[in-house]
Amino acid sequence: IAHRDDGTRREISRRQLYDEVSLMVQALVNAGVKEGDRVGAIVTHDIEAIVSYLAVSAIGAIWSSCSPDFGPAGASDRLSQIDPKILIAVSEYGYAGKRIDVGPTIRAVAESAAPEKIVLIGDAVPESLAGLACVTLRGFVAPYAAGEIAFNRLPVKAPLAILYSSGTTGKPKCITHSGGGLL
Repeated sequence: IAHRDDGTRREISRRQLYDEVSLMVQALVNAGVKEGDRVGAIVTHDIEAIVSYLAVSAIGAIWSSCSPDFGPAGASDRLSQIDPKILIAVSEYGYAGKRIDVGPTIRAVAESAAPEKIVLIGDAVPESLAGLACVTLRGFVAPYAAGEIAFNRLPVKAPLAILYSSGTTGKPKCITHSGGGLL
């Protein structure tokens, strides 16, 4: 269940979640994501973020995300440290009844971190991102059919997620969490 800032509520069943993760796993693997690769994200707390996180972890890749309200400098300071193979990002988000364009933040991360592909959570690629290797999430997963997920079993100490310090005393520092550490 996701409650959005505009008051809307979204629900997804366990089966639907599994199927969505299956599609995302296939798309990420086809894009070259493998165990140990890093996938960066600029996402809100919504269903697509959970689907993406679960898909990345199923592959054995490493998830790292930040909020779109960090802005260009804050997101770049964090995600440029990890060289993500793929960047998953919302193209906009809502705040106080307004829609906020995330294009400048995505462009800043693309320039500083150089992901191979940018997957946008949204209906279209905004003109502000012209020239970048962008695809919508819908287009990214469209070629695939839901199926069984081949989860990559890893040691308990294998890295699962990279989080960041606050950045109050300089650039944010990476903090790597293992699968066992998150349990």
